[in-house]
Amino acid sequence: MISTLIASFVLNSAVPMICPVAGDEIHDGAQHYVFNGLMTAICCAGCEVPLKADPAKVLSKKRDALVAYSLFDPVSQLRVTEKKSKAFADYNGVRYFFESEENKATFGKSAAKLTVFPAKEVAGKCAVRGEKIAMEDAVAFRDVNNIRYYFCCAGCVSKFDKEPATYTSKLQPAKAVLLKAKAIE
Repeated sequence: MISTLIASFVLNSAVPMICPVAGDEIHDGAQHYVFNGLMTAICCAGCEVPLKADPAKVLSKKRDALVAYSLFDPVSQLRVTEKKSKAFADYNGVRYFFESEENKATFGKSAAKLTVFPAKEVAGKCAVRGEKIAMEDAVAFRDVNNIRYYFCCAGCVSKFDKEPATYTSKLQPAKAVLLKAKAIE
């Protein structure tokens, strides 16, 4: 799914995604990463060190060129792909896809608030079931007390939403990390 999202943009779009470190165009075969629900790619191995050192700093720079995609609608916090999205908006170098035009309108009024990176996250496992999940397979996220939690299925999202404290008290959040993701096939 991630490969399709990046491939459709990188290979078919009139506006190419660029490396967030060097500013060079991303090509097929580039290494991809996920950070706080954003998918990015680098142009060469030399860009991996600065991106890994401080992904929040690199990805939060204000810019016009696209350097990443959000895997989630920032308003509903649910997974949305380009193909299934109803709208999109570019903000500070990130393309955000939306489930509806209404979500896009809400984003337009609150983009700065909706794009803040939490300091910590519980990445790599479902916040309810505790089972391992690849970031590219998460169906949603929730931010609670500056910590981002991910979910394996819609059922886990609804359980978490009813009683977040039940689940957050059992999890050990860590500093938000950059994770390698599936490369373009």
